[in-house]
Amino acid sequence: MARFEHLVEELLDFLMMRLDERDLERLVVHEPQRISAAYMFTEDGRCEVRVDRFTGCSACSQVPPEALFASPLHIDVEAWPCSPIRSLALAFFDDPDFRYWWRPEYAVFASGRLVHPVGEIEWPWGLVQG
Repeated sequence: MARFEHLVEELLDFLMMRLDERDLERLVVHEPQRISAAYMFTEDGRCEVRVDRFTGCSACSQVPPEALFASPLHIDVEAWPCSPIRSLALAFFDDPDFRYWWRPEYAVFASGRLVHPVGEIEWPWGLVQG
């Protein structure tokens, strides 16, 4: 049974089969974990604190305990895979099992927004975004 989303498990499996011992140690430092982020819910005449759970990095995705985001769309904490993990995967860019969305420029926040501005991304197959 998978512990995380399919895309997270897929990248973990990919890296576990290819990394050497030194890089596996880096992977352990940046292992995925379930993280909670509180946000303010204000709809239908209600105002309450809710919690969004996402897969983040144990080293990079730190949410201060007192943090209260304006909405789930404002959670600006990097989701897993974080930039160091994406850099590890980039070493295997020529591998036929490598997925283009593992590249560092496709990093996303827990909100789903891209970490990097859209203009900086080289989209596959010449697609134009924005």
